Amino acid sequence: MGDIGELLQKCQIDERTYIVIVSRGHLGDKDALRSAINRGARYLGMIGSRKKIRETYDELMEEGVPRESLEDVYSPVGLDISSGAPKEIALGIMSEILKIKNNLTGRSMREIKKVW
Repeated sequence: MGDIGELLQKCQIDERTYIVIVSRGHLGDKDALRSAINRGARYLGMIGSRKKIRETYDELMEEGVPRESLEDVYSPVGLDISSGAPKEIALGIMSEILKIKNNLTGRSMREIKKVW
């Protein structure tokens, strides 16, 4: 398969690009994030526990990645709608991506279009 960081470096990334980092481990996620950050993706998200995210961010900041760049990463990814089941996590991630893509609120339609 190859090194995820190297593979991402070869990809064209622009404002039409949506990236979700879900690799097999902490190092792969860090390499992918390092390669994708500050390259103009419309959405850059990374799955993980708060501990893993904090450790990854700390390590990248030690390497010189600005904190402001990391603050733009959607991590943990997804909207707060999942019970934790993999299919629901995936739906939460896609829901967040659609929210960003369509520049909408993600609020319930019932709240937005009240019938009475």
